[in-house]
Amino acid sequence: MYKTETEIFSQFDALKLTLSELARKKNDITAFFNDRRHDSVTFIGSGSSYCIAKSAARMMRLYNGVPSYAVSAGDLFINFDYYKKSLGRTVVVSLSRSGSTSEVVYCIDKIRGLSDNIPYVSICEKVKSPLSAAADFNIELPWAFDESVCQTRSVTNMYAACALITAYLANDSELYAAFSAMIDTGNTFIKKIRSDMERAATANWEKAVVIADGPLAGIAEEAALAFKEICMTPSNYYNFLDVRHGPMVLIDDRTLVLAALSPAESIYQHKLIADITQKKAAVVALCGAGNRCQNAGYIIDAPTEEFISLGVPLAVLAQLLAFYKALRTGINPDEPSGLDPWIAL
Repeated sequence: MYKTETEIFSQFDALKLTLSELARKKNDITAFFNDRRHDSVTFIGSGSSYCIAKSAARMMRLYNGVPSYAVSAGDLFINFDYYKKSLGRTVVVSLSRSGSTSEVVYCIDKIRGLSDNIPYVSICEKVKSPLSAAADFNIELPWAFDESVCQTRSVTNMYAACALITAYLANDSELYAAFSAMIDTGNTFIKKIRSDMERAATANWEKAVVIADGPLAGIAEEAALAFKEICMTPSNYYNFLDVRHGPMVLIDDRTLVLAALSPAESIYQHKLIADITQKKAAVVALCGAGNRCQNAGYIIDAPTEEFISLGVPLAVLAQLLAFYKALRTGINPDEPSGLDPWIAL
């Protein structure tokens, strides 16, 4: 069995541990943010972690009304002087699998050099990492660490951690309950969809498009990245209706489209899926019971109705599709050519 396969199918067990760890730290998390005067939250990361940072920033803005931003660690490191004014009254949150990625470590060094009064939170999947050592507050999730080069369970666990922090700070018990219920049913969900995703991977698609909106935007971009990394297939992410503004011309019978439907304005989403299907693309649609699309080739019933928690099954679908596509095309999903688990500059 490939490491990537093991990590994909073990991620809901890891998510249960993450849920427990965040629940254990709930009071400390809320106290940390509430006790520090700040005007914004700045999430930083590289690669997959930067994608998750984009979702985290969107969640924080939408649920807490706090101005929140995602910044690529490489951008912040190279162009630090341009960002200085934005860091004065912010809480910095770094997201990292290894806790050792050079750009993120260098950024934190520069932030610490700018001021010791900038609160810094590290969410990391290794214990006692360089980022953990520098942090004022640590959330360490070692059970979510991926040994494989490509990230799978590490990204869904980072995403879940950010969603749970959002729920705590917003005092939103419904968001927490939705994540908890989705995680509890996750192993059943992944077993149920496995054969469909294996079959979908046998279609003759040579490129992939992921479409989703709102707080799912970042993890949807990471889902697109999974196709590049695991099965070395060109891929892109777009907002739902933005597909009509240019990208539609490149969707054809050699395209796989993975779509996560929002609970709102279903008619416009269904029309887009119908038009994409007319172009002979292979379509996998992740749908809640209240917005079930009838036009897709593969209609996947989501294990949750809550919008943010749809991000986890969306990522899982992309991971399975990419994994089975890699096997079909003779690519070792554990060792994609030219890619390292984390980057040391």
